[in-house]
Formats: sequence, C-alpha cells, structure tokens
Amino acid sequence: MERNVWANFPAGEIPEKIIYWVDRWEELIENFTDNSYGLNLLTPHTLLHAVSDEIANNRLRNKEMRRVFKAEFGRLLKHDPVIKTALSVEFAALQRNLESVDLGYLMELSARALEFFTEGSYFEASHERLMQVLLAAGWNASDDTEIGRLSNALIVEFLLRGYHLKTIKNMAKSLFSQLQMLGGEQPYTEFPHDVDWRSFERGDNLDLDGYRAAILRIIDNLTVPSRLLALRKYFDRKPQTGTVIFPVLWLKTISERQLGPVRIYSPAARRLIQYHRQGQNPKDEDAELFHRPTTDKPVNIAVTLSFVDEHAAPEAAAAIAEKALDLLRIHINVERPPDIDWRNNFVLDCNNQIQVAHSSATLRDAWYSNLQALDIDPFWDHLKNELDIGVRFEYSPLASHARSRTLSDRRYPGSFVSYANTCRSKWR
Repeated sequence: MERNVWANFPAGEIPEKIIYWVDRWEELIENFTDNSYGLNLLTPHTLLHAVSDEIANNRLRNKEMRRVFKAEFGRLLKHDPVIKTALSVEFAALQRNLESVDLGYLMELSARALEFFTEGSYFEASHERLMQVLLAAGWNASDDTEIGRLSNALIVEFLLRGYHLKTIKNMAKSLFSQLQMLGGEQPYTEFPHDVDWRSFERGDNLDLDGYRAAILRIIDNLTVPSRLLALRKYFDRKPQTGTVIFPVLWLKTISERQLGPVRIYSPAARRLIQYHRQGQNPKDEDAELFHRPTTDKPVNIAVTLSFVDEHAAPEAAAAIAEKALDLLRIHINVERPPDIDWRNNFVLDCNNQIQVAHSSATLRDAWYSNLQALDIDPFWDHLKNELDIGVRFEYSPLASHARSRTLSDRRYPGSFVSYANTCRSKWR
C-alpha cells in the first residue's frame, strides 16, 4: 500500500475532513480490542441476528438478554438516523414485544428487518450519509462522532459480507490510490477499478499497454465524490468460486479422494495450480509441494468455495477442511492425527491460478511430521463406506443449519450480554 497517498494530490485538493476519515477508519480496526476507541461489533445488523438466534436457541427466556435487547433497540432508534428513517416501525415493535410470548411474531419482525441489511439498503443509506458529512464544508461539532459511528457501521457490514479485517482496513485509503508503474511497465493501483486483466490476455502474453490505458481512463476521470462513492464497489462485489490449498501434516498418500467440497491429494502425483505466463520460473511449479520432496508422498487438502475476499478465504476454507479431516480422525487411531498447516496456503481463482499466497517463515514441522506420518493409501478402500456416509452428513444443508450457532459466534464473539454492556455506550 502507498505509504502517503495524499502526496499524489495537489495541496488542498483533498479536504481535511476526508483525511481525518481515512485515519479514523484505520484506527477503528487497529484498536479493535480498545473499548474506548476501537471497533464496536454491536450494530443494528448484529443485534437483529442476536435476537433471532436467541429466539431460535433459547426461546428468549433469559431476562438479562431481553433487558439488553430492549436497551439497544431504544438506543438505535434514538441515535441511528438510518434506523429512525427506514426501520423505526420494526425496531419499535421489537422493543415493545420482547416480553411477548408470540415468538413467531418476533421472528417475523426480525426477518423483515434483516432484509433491509442483506439487500444492502442499510449500507447504501449509511454510506450516503457519510459522504454528506465528509463533503460538507466546514466542521460541525458532531462531525467527528458521526464519522466514527458511520465508519464503524460500514466496517461491520463489510465483515458480515465476508471481508477480512486486513482488507477492510485498506479500503478507505485505496479509494485515493493513483496509478503507478511497477518495474517501469506493470500498471498498479489499489483503487477498485474493476478492470479485469484477463480480458487483455493475448495468448501467453498480457497487453500491458491496453490494460494500463483502460485503468488510466478511469483514474483520470475520478473526482473526490466519485472516489468516495467507489466504496460501494467493495460491498457490491460478487462472490467468486475458487480453491484454497493447504499442506497436511502427519499424513502420506499418492492417491486422491474427494470428500464433499474437499479434495485430499498428493502434489507428487498431480498439481492443481495452473501457470500460463511465458518466462514462468520452473521452480514456481514446485510451490505446491510446500518445500516437501515428492519422495515423501506429501499430502495437500484443496477446498472449493465461494468468497468475496481472497484474504478471508483461508479461514473459511480451513473450517471446511477440518470437517473432512475429522472424518478421517474418527477412524484413525494414531498418536499424531492428520492436521492442516493453516499458516501456509494458496488461494486460487476459478482457473486455478494463484491469487494470493500466505506462508509462515518455515513450513511447520514438515520434516519431523513426515517421519511419523501415516500412509493412508492402504486404508482408503476400507474407509470408503464410512467416509461416504460422513460426507453426506457433514456437508448436508441440515448439518449446516444445525451449526448456524458457529456463524453467530463469529458475528459477535463471547457472551452477547457482557459484550453489549461493554460496548453500548460507545457511540452515544
């Protein structure tokens, strides 16, 4: 990321209020654990999820939970202009009826209100209000508080959309990124321009001049308001289907098995990563081995999934991969059960080309794990029926619904009551 994006603009072109917003956006994420200044996960969107989950799992029996929910609905009706304008009826009805025995009515109200968020209307309205504050001349007394509150709301919406905090942190500054030339010829900018480099492929080559010109046409026509408006490009980004590859420890195989969306295979027998560039270093084609010799029968696990952010994909893929390894662990009684090395991975696009590579300094215990690794090849046929049954259960819609609580825990970790009590005064 450019260290100082403002150096690329004439003095005074970017208002001080916008510079303050970019800094505040980053600080919210950097100080995530700071209760006085950092990111607050308690928003209207997460509150509705919490109410729905509490009804589904506990039938809203907890008196303290009802008290917290009621206070939060009241606070949002008072302090969130978007809620006051668009969802005042629903939020007021939820607040009034939390003591009601008609849980079906509460679930219907929550579901109706949630549509406003899932379809993007809350994000759009909050973003529009933020732009109004940022582009208004001069500073009002409430501007810094409102910039913080609105930024917090948008950041949480991005989290729920499937973005990693690392990606979100860079979004505000990326809107003001200019076009650079890496190595004198490779065009590069972090502005979300949506120009697909694949459309400029000419056989094994890339039409760099055409690619650069297409990006430059967009960058040269940007204004400060249009740059701010481009934040919506991140929210509107369509999920892509790709693959995440991890190395597996304590396991050997030369065979290949598909377990639902998970493929267990040996890169000694086949490679998934595709390279389509002239001049590709042959050593790069061994990257899929993760520094392990082919004679060790190394094992990888590849997970196919949909994602909007390649930096968030490994975490989601690791959870899916663990289900597949759990199916093996049930039937394998060994001192060292198979495990993924989640710190090392490749994120591939739909064409199996590398988008992002994540790696630790060294592959964890690679040499030592091979010494005690179980050769799974003789067991595959024996385990076939058990694995088929396990796959049908683990990756069925019913099983996913039963584990919905895991997703809600990711939305607001820990006890919602204690978390709410900690955070509720932040944006008053």
